[in-house]
Parts: sequence; structure tokens; C-alpha cells
Amino acid sequence: MEVKSTLLSCLLGVLIWGCNSPAKKGGAAEPIQKDSLQLVIEEKVLSIIEMQDSLTIVPSLRYSKGASETYAVRSYNHPIGVKLIVEEFFSNTEISQRLFYFESGHPIFIKESASIFHDSIEDYTERKIYLNEGELYKVFEKDKYLDVFMFDDTTFREGTINLNEYDYENALHALNQTDKYALHFDEFLSIEPQTYIILETVDSSMNVALFIQEGDSLLNLLYDNAEEYKGRAIKVSHYFEEMNGIERMIYNGAILE
Repeated sequence: MEVKSTLLSCLLGVLIWGCNSPAKKGGAAEPIQKDSLQLVIEEKVLSIIEMQDSLTIVPSLRYSKGASETYAVRSYNHPIGVKLIVEEFFSNTEISQRLFYFESGHPIFIKESASIFHDSIEDYTERKIYLNEGELYKVFEKDKYLDVFMFDDTTFREGTINLNEYDYENALHALNQTDKYALHFDEFLSIEPQTYIILETVDSSMNVALFIQEGDSLLNLLYDNAEEYKGRAIKVSHYFEEMNGIERMIYNGAILE
């Protein structure tokens, strides 16, 4: 899929600092006055951004739906707990990303950016969502790109959301292969000289294809008894590796449940 989008290059390149694009024409907008709680939240988010290089990155599996939809998550962890969770969704008609910033196990700020494509038209939305003790505090949004760090961007205006649609626990389930992201064994797929183990979610709405670089006893058992073990619950380990210019999701062991 060829998508000419500033957001696409942003998602594939810059994680935290936003997308690059021409500034909005016209005079400068009046800055929104920030209250003390907003400033405190922003300071906490900035401290997480500054420590990013020292955080441990844990990627989820890459879940696919059909041939065109992909959902994946990354968590950025500190020894005292998760600091940042990044959700990414790609399809033929949408590219979106949500960043959940945490303090003491609870989200304090969400940055969202999304592009929805209708033929040759792109609808872009970006949001900053401030939370206070798990409750929605303030929302700001815009519909244009601007090459400015999110907390310095004066083009945001107050908006509204349904906080129930921003469920970070969904991302945790994807990371932990639990709830609707729990997996069962489906089949092996051979495309010579490559072989993949295919896993499905319980409701068969999404699947995971892991490249087999090295076999093990469990793979042998499943391969020799594929029909018998089809549908058996499984939890898999993985890592990502670039091979011939393609990032592959590599099988790294599993256990049957």
C-alpha cells in the first residue's frame, strides 16, 4: 500500500516528538492558558521523554486481521513499573497511534494522532488528553500538522472524547497475550524456504504469523500432530529481526496451556 502521508513517516520514524509538515498559514494563534495541574502533568511527561533511552522496550506480537489490518503495542518499562505504552494500528484506510504516559501504574496523559483516508482525501486528528486520578481532566485537539513539539503547539483547541474508548488495558492484554489476545495453535505455513507457525485469537478474528528460524521439541510435536493440537491454547515468545530489508517476527519458544 502506497500512502503519501506525513503521519506514516512519523510513525515509522519519530516516536515521541511528533510529525514534520508545513506550518499552518496565517497569523499565530493565541496560546491556551494552562492551569497548574496541566503544567504538573506536562513536567511528568517531559521527565518520561528524557529517560526514554534508559527504559526497557517490550514489544507485543503483531496481530493481523485479514490482509490489511495490523495492531501492535510497545511498552517502555522502568524497574519501578511501566512509563509509556505505545499503540499502533495500520490498515488500508487508517493509520493511528496512541501514547499512554504513566505514573505509579496509572495513565496521566495520552497523545493520539490518526489519519483516515477517503480516496485521495486525508482526515487528520491529533489530541492531547490530560488525566487526573484516572478521570478525564482536559482534552485538546487539532486537525492540521505543525512542526512544533506538542506542549508548545498553539493550534490545539479544547475538544471532547469518551474516555472509555481509550482503554490502556487493551494494550496490556495484547502485551500479555490475555483476554481477547489469548492465542491458540492453528497451523504451519510453508513458503519455501520459509516456514511460519500460525496462531489465532480465541474468536479467530486476528492471527499471528511467526517465522521459524530454529526448531524445538514443541514445534516438532505440533508439526507431527497438527490436527490433534489445532485449537490448543498456547503462549509464545518472540523477537523482531530485520531480514533482507523486512522486519520479521521470529518464534522464540512457546508453552502449551
